[in-house]
Amino acid sequence: MSALDKMKIWEERARAPFQDPPANSKLSWHRLYDLVQTKDPAINPAFYYALRDTLVTETLDDASIIAFDRMKRFRVVTLQAQSGTAVRTSLFTLTLRHCKNQGQLIEVSGAMSGGGFRPLSGRIATDITQVCTSGTIFTSKAEDLAEVDRAGDTESLLAQATRELAVIQEARVHLEELTSRLSREVKDCEKFIIRAEVSLRYIL
Repeated sequence: MSALDKMKIWEERARAPFQDPPANSKLSWHRLYDLVQTKDPAINPAFYYALRDTLVTETLDDASIIAFDRMKRFRVVTLQAQSGTAVRTSLFTLTLRHCKNQGQLIEVSGAMSGGGFRPLSGRIATDITQVCTSGTIFTSKAEDLAEVDRAGDTESLLAQATRELAVIQEARVHLEELTSRLSREVKDCEKFIIRAEVSLRYIL
């Protein structure tokens, strides 16, 4: 069984409606998974496995309210501009490599860490197309998704990131093989049509 096949157990969770935090007009947040649109829905469970219900918000104050001030806890990541001020604009690009020493992560357990973004190594070819959520447009590529640096077990964190990267890379290989096979089948069909047309001329 391939790594992508193992991700099928997350299909139902990935499609299920998100039980979001109670509405608060003063807060601005998004679920990170909802910002991802892939060209092949088959790899969506892999993204959900990696991201789960992690939320993205603009400031640490907002993140703290979402993470702590309700019965259900959420994992929350903050996005901050290089100057340290909150990013408040109707159009910007979610490319974490452009942020320096500003991101903060609040775990479900309540532990807080951060201070920078460490980009995942390797190249992931899956495009994430332009997404419009609550009036904010986010554009990026899967290779731009970065993992927040945190204190703790670095080896365990690296192993998890490596496994998640392997799943997405295998999905890319699977799609490339499928594209190649379909291309060959199309060519075979075209040849068959040509032969059939020639045979019809002799019959008629």
